Amino acid sequence: MNEHPDAHLRPAGSTRPTDFPMPSTGANPAPDLRLRSADAIGPADFLIPKRVSGWSLVSCYFGLIGMLFPLLGFFFAVIALPCGLIALYQWRKASSYGNVTSNIRAILGVFMSLAGILIWGMVWLWILTKY
Repeated sequence: MNEHPDAHLRPAGSTRPTDFPMPSTGANPAPDLRLRSADAIGPADFLIPKRVSGWSLVSCYFGLIGMLFPLLGFFFAVIALPCGLIALYQWRKASSYGNVTSNIRAILGVFMSLAGILIWGMVWLWILTKY
């Protein structure tokens, strides 16, 4: 049986010959019309990856803000902690890049929010007791 040279790239169950780009016969090569795989990682996936829990994203970014920004960071850290705990409660089995980063972001968010609460909480206590 003669198979197309790119048959291994065909989506599962697809037998249509139009799933593959036709070879070019002219001077200009035909554009590659194949779609990216759904699991391919793009540059934007590092900031907002696919299949990631919204709770873990909020926890990670608010925890980072909460740990780094003086005084107001305390309030971001207070928001990040329950979001991270909810994300950990909804732990996802690591079957894709998004699920793995979701779990990691939730853990990082909890640790950074705890650090922000401790650091800026002590600063707030010192300010409130000093004045």
